[in-house]
Amino acid sequence: MKRILMLGGSMAQVSAIKHAKKLGLEVILCDYLPDNPGQYYADRFYQVSTTDKEAILQVAIKERINGIVAYASDPAAPTAAYVGNKLGLPSNPYESVLTLCRKDLFRRFLKENGFNTPKSESFTGIGDALDFFHECGDKVIVKPVDSSGSKGVRIVDNDEDLIEAFEKALEIAREQIVAVEQVVDSKFKVVLAGDGFVYNGELKMYCPLNSHRNPKCNPLVPVGTSFPPVFSTESIAQVSSEIQRALSILGVRQGGINLDIIVDSFDRPYLIEIGPRNGGNLIPEQTRLITGIDMIDLTIKSAMGMSLGQIPEVRSSKIIASHVIHSRIDGILKGIEFSDYLQSKIIHKLIYKKNGDRVEKFNGANQALGIIMMEFSTVEEMFDTLERIYDRQILLVYSN
Repeated sequence: MKRILMLGGSMAQVSAIKHAKKLGLEVILCDYLPDNPGQYYADRFYQVSTTDKEAILQVAIKERINGIVAYASDPAAPTAAYVGNKLGLPSNPYESVLTLCRKDLFRRFLKENGFNTPKSESFTGIGDALDFFHECGDKVIVKPVDSSGSKGVRIVDNDEDLIEAFEKALEIAREQIVAVEQVVDSKFKVVLAGDGFVYNGELKMYCPLNSHRNPKCNPLVPVGTSFPPVFSTESIAQVSSEIQRALSILGVRQGGINLDIIVDSFDRPYLIEIGPRNGGNLIPEQTRLITGIDMIDLTIKSAMGMSLGQIPEVRSSKIIASHVIHSRIDGILKGIEFSDYLQSKIIHKLIYKKNGDRVEKFNGANQALGIIMMEFSTVEEMFDTLERIYDRQILLVYSN
C-alpha cells in the first residue's frame, strides 16, 4: 500500500484525509495539536509541527512515504516542498514555494519581474515602518510576512493604529518581520479569488470566484466566495495570463493554487496572493459543486504521481456561494440559527463550534464558527442574501 503524508488535521483538512483513504492510500498525519480531528481518520498520527521541516523529514523517512501534501495550509506548504525535494517526490521547488508563501519575498518577486504590485516594504522595527507609512499617504495594510488565514492583517490610517497593528503582527510573525504596503482600491466590492490547478507547469484550470468581506469585522478577511464572478471575461483572461507568467518564472510544476487578485479602476490586475496550496474555507468543495471538478482528487493524485486523466475546462451555469459563519463580538456561543429561507438554499454545511465554546470577533479564518454552501436561482438573489445575511436575520449567531 502506498503512503501519503498529510500536513495538518484540522476540520477543514479532514475531507482531504478521507479522500486519500478512499483512493486506497495509507495516510500518515502530522499536526502540532494533540486534539486535531484528522487523526481519527488517518492510519497513524505524529504530533509534530508542520512548520518543522527537519522533524517532518524524519517522519517521512521513517514512514517511507510516496507523496506529501500540505492541504489548504500556507505555513506547511514550504515544508511539503522541502521534504518532497529531499526525497525526490513529486513537488515544487522549495525556494519558489517559500517565495509564494512569504509576503515580503513575493512582493519583491513581483516588483523585480514587472508585475503590478503595491508599494511595499518589510520591517523588524516600528521606527522605519512609521517613516514608510508617512511616505505612503493616508492608509496602509499591516501584515505578518508569514501568517495565514488573514491573521494579524489590518488597515490603518494613523500612527497610533500603525504602532498597535505592527506590534500585534510581530507577535504572530514566525520570522519576526512585518510587511507594510499601500492599499490598492478595487474596482468592485469583491476581490477576484478562487482555486486553480497546475500540471506539468501549466495552469490547466482556474475557477474564478468573488471573494466577499464584512467591513463590520475586518474588511480584509474573506467571509465567503461566490460564483459566477462579476469580473469580465477579458479581466479573467488577463489574470490567468499573469498567473501563468509567474508560475513559469518560479518553475512551479504541479498542484493546487489559491488566488487573490485585486482589479483596480483601470482594470489592472494586482496579484495579491498565489498560495501554493488549495484554498481554505472549503473552496475545493465549492469548486466541485460548481464545476464537477474535484480539486482534492487532483491534488492527492498529483502528489502521488498518479495519472490525472483529462482535466476539463471550467464551465458552469450554477449560482453558488459560500459563507463563513462568524461572530461580530467576543463571547460564549449560545446558538446558530438559520431562517427557513436560508435553510432552503443550503446544500452543504460544516459547523466547527458548539454551544458553550468561546468565540471571538472575526478577524481571521481561525475564528470561523463554520461554513455553509448555498445555491440560488439568480445572481441578484445571491448578492442580496450575502450582503444582508445578518442584518435581515437570515442567519443568527447568539453570543455573549
